[in-house]
Amino acid sequence: GWSTWTDYGPCDLSCKKYRQRFCASDDPAADCPGKMDYGVQKEEVTCNNKESPVDGHWGRWSSWTGCSAWCGNGNRKRTRKCDDPPPLYGGAACAGNTTQHQACFNHRCGLGTI
Repeated sequence: GWSTWTDYGPCDLSCKKYRQRFCASDDPAADCPGKMDYGVQKEEVTCNNKESPVDGHWGRWSSWTGCSAWCGNGNRKRTRKCDDPPPLYGGAACAGNTTQHQACFNHRCGLGTI
């Protein structure tokens, strides 16, 4: 018949962990019911997410700020956060920049403007 189940192994990157038991028989099909491979039966369970690394992903970009110049050439920016989700339990941080800058133009400056 079947041996007792082994302890579950560690949680893998896909948030699964496994345990197995072995068939000790000359006639496994008769003495060890259930699906098995080469006399070994495996059981898979989903792990607690606290054990599995979660890679960070970027949230949405904010709206662009107003142009820094009242007239003429200026700059504006927008930001985003690595919070959708944030990296957890050793997962990878988001790659790239948190801020984007862009040139902007607010109408030509007329004479007499400061």
